[in-house]
Amino acid sequence: MYRLLSLIKTGTDVLQENRKRTTVVIVNVMAIIPAILAFIMGPVLYAITGSWLTWISPWIEAGVLTIAVMLNKRHQFNRAALLTFLVHSFGLFFFGLFLGRAACIEGIVIFMIGFSFLLFERRKEQVLSISFLLVIALLLEINSFYTIVDHLPYPENAGNLMYGIIFFLVTFLNIMVLRFYSQDFSDWIRRLEVKSMSKSNFIAKTSHDLRGSINVIESILEDWFDPAHAEPGSRLWWIMIRCPICISPHRM
Repeated sequence: MYRLLSLIKTGTDVLQENRKRTTVVIVNVMAIIPAILAFIMGPVLYAITGSWLTWISPWIEAGVLTIAVMLNKRHQFNRAALLTFLVHSFGLFFFGLFLGRAACIEGIVIFMIGFSFLLFERRKEQVLSISFLLVIALLLEINSFYTIVDHLPYPENAGNLMYGIIFFLVTFLNIMVLRFYSQDFSDWIRRLEVKSMSKSNFIAKTSHDLRGSINVIESILEDWFDPAHAEPGSRLWWIMIRCPICISPHRM
């Protein structure tokens, strides 16, 4: 378990910003956990379908995903994020093509869309990644409708079993994505609270200083507009006598 946690934190030792550290951790988690699941699922899919393609392909995917962790270790974070996204995307296309409906395409697409928002910070990158996923989903739907490439032959019961297993794994991955979203939301709320507190302190301090300055100015004006300080019979004296506003309330 300690070894797994150290792998998840690979590459975060040189990062100071929490957001970037979280992104690297997300890449590591979404590379390590699916790699382990793919390594386990290879023999299971082979036992169900009897095709070596369903055994070797998940192992290749697992091997490539470990490269993403190695890239993070070398502090090549952008390449690691892009590699993780591409491996999952091509895995979606490959298994959707050769397993058909048993690949649980809808759940994987939902996972990948949520993963894209966590992985990429720029709006342009998010739009491009989601567009890429939608194109893959559209191609799979076209293939399912027109049967351009037929999926691997397997009994109906085996297809239902594969769908159940993949659905369970995809649900687990979606829960992990939601977990990361909840952490980001908590961090966002915490930052808002800090900013709100700083703003309140600034307003309180500023209003206190303003009240002090206004009181001084008011005192000076009251003394300056006091009729007792004006020469009787002068124009200023008549103005202040006839203008109640110029006379402070406690002197009226």
